Amino acid sequence: MGLNQLSLEVRRSNVRAQALYQDLGFTKAGIKKGYYFGDHEDAVDMVLTLSDADD
Repeated sequence: MGLNQLSLEVRRSNVRAQALYQDLGFTKAGIKKGYYFGDHEDAVDMVLTLSDADD
């Protein structure tokens, strides 16, 4: 499919989900201020770089 990276956002307060994603290989890439509708909580942007299919 040509994908080389996955990304997701998780609530800044959801440290358990952040830990899970980090265990799966995601890394923190930044903060999105006021990302969530309603409470305007910040989101942590996380990315996972996939291995190249030719490896």
